[in-house]
Amino acid sequence: MKILPLFFVKFLVNIRYELQFRIFFLLKPKPKNQKRLLIFGQGRSGSTLLEDLICSTGAYHKGGEVLNFNNMLFKPQSYSAKHRVIGLSRAFSRNFVCHVKITHIQDCGDDPKEFLQAMIDDNWDIIFLTRQNRFKQSISNLVAESRGRYYKVASDRDDKPIHVDTELMIQKIENRLKLAAIEEELVKNLNVIQVVYERDLQKSDFQQETINRIMESVGLPKQKVFTRYRKINERPFDTIVSNDKEIYTKLEEEGYDYFLRL
Repeated sequence: MKILPLFFVKFLVNIRYELQFRIFFLLKPKPKNQKRLLIFGQGRSGSTLLEDLICSTGAYHKGGEVLNFNNMLFKPQSYSAKHRVIGLSRAFSRNFVCHVKITHIQDCGDDPKEFLQAMIDDNWDIIFLTRQNRFKQSISNLVAESRGRYYKVASDRDDKPIHVDTELMIQKIENRLKLAAIEEELVKNLNVIQVVYERDLQKSDFQQETINRIMESVGLPKQKVFTRYRKINERPFDTIVSNDKEIYTKLEEEGYDYFLRL
């Protein structure tokens, strides 16, 4: 018996899912009593960790980053973000959770405000996930891009320090701040569950309490949670980057050194 090449298997799986979400959005009604939970926030804010913790309760099917272009068979413009997210949720009878970024919504051609309102109209609960320290968020992104992976599990070993392009770092900080202002405006009149990475997720001691609060908000019983993920940058900063002094100087020059005190 011949084994199909891996790329062909992935192609068939993608075809199946893309047909599913289009057909289910148009033809399949919402599963009865299904709870749908959308995590809305920027990358490197703990969305994968938060979704993993929520799913560890056993109450939700994990949808992942459903608008991630790497998981799409066609170009982003071929999709409606609303159709894809709602359609995929209807493929499952269990409760469904996923996470999205504003940039992915925009790349699909959807208006983020209309997208979020469509989720509310479809009876989704929305978690608005934010991160206060845009410097650390940007560094996390740069480190992940350099190492080619965006999260760690307990068995992963630490890597060598990286050299940070400080001009690129400042660009990322400023882009994060601009996106944060847009996101705040989008959700200000919506009934969302607020989760702040530093307050609610960064320390494992706070994670159980955070998920308990979310479960209570959506009307589900509390369950003990766990995760295999760990911070990608757990070590002292000067062992993660090779030019820490240059980074500190650049932050001070650009007026962003207040992030060092958060």
